[in-house]
Amino acid sequence: MTTVRNDLSNERDPHLAPRISSSRSSFNVPSKRFYLNRPSSASSSSKIELNDIFISVKTTRIFHKSRLDIILDTWYKLAKNQTYFFTDSNEEEYRSKLGNHLVNTNCSASHNRKALCCKMSVEFDFFIASQKKWWCHFDDDNYVNVPRLLQLLQRYNPLEDYYLGKTSIKQPLELEDQRTKRKIHFSFATGGAGFCISKALALKMISVASNGRMISVGDRIRLPDDVTIGYIV
Repeated sequence: MTTVRNDLSNERDPHLAPRISSSRSSFNVPSKRFYLNRPSSASSSSKIELNDIFISVKTTRIFHKSRLDIILDTWYKLAKNQTYFFTDSNEEEYRSKLGNHLVNTNCSASHNRKALCCKMSVEFDFFIASQKKWWCHFDDDNYVNVPRLLQLLQRYNPLEDYYLGKTSIKQPLELEDQRTKRKIHFSFATGGAGFCISKALALKMISVASNGRMISVGDRIRLPDDVTIGYIV
């Protein structure tokens, strides 16, 4: 999974000022990967198959030619039935190639915070509707090692709470709501490296993340989509 730089500086809310916290979050955050629980030895986790994974790829029309073509010629061939592309266009060339695996989110083609949260929100809703055991999100410039991804997820039980990914900052973020004076500490998996969420955890997120609610959360904290996911978790 390729790591890209995360920019936490776009748009600040005077009531919710993000800054790096020196205190620890409520769960341990290793330097490379983090998760809510340790790998499970439960037999149910070893039964995970490729078809149990919902793979979503966030893209946009201007990158269809330069990025989607490469994906379609490489790792997509190993996970055709599991992979969906979330975009902002009904471009006929890719509609004919992908059918209903090309999802027009009707979100803006902009790369701003709200547009990104909009697409992530649609990805989440599609995963919930799929009833699969794992949701794995990637960007359109990621190369996914499909066999390795499956091996990794087989180490974890999807009936437990797991949020797998790579942090882009060393310390948890702290959000302070000036209206309530409440401080919230959390870490997040950078979307540029890809992340996976278990079904058990996703079901707990429904009340605050489904049906566009994720967009509202992103608006409230005024931070990007991957940070919003970490905040919700």
